Amino acid sequence: MKEASIKFDDNLPSLKKCPFCNGRAAIMKHEFCGASTTYGVKCCGCQSESWQFYPTKRMAVESWNRRDSYESDNEACDGV
Repeated sequence: MKEASIKFDDNLPSLKKCPFCNGRAAIMKHEFCGASTTYGVKCCGCQSESWQFYPTKRMAVESWNRRDSYESDNEACDGV
């Protein structure tokens, strides 16, 4: 099944939907006392967000879009 994504800038990868609620996600800009600007991603639905701030939008999107496979973990818990 093809994963849904949202295209918001031709120069950046598509931002995947939230892995928790399947809601739309958006890049958030964080400015710290005018000294630095960093970026994260936040779900517009359940408000989940990336746990780390990144120096570029691309790094924030790539981190948000990274998905782990949980199949092996689920198999290990079948007998529990």
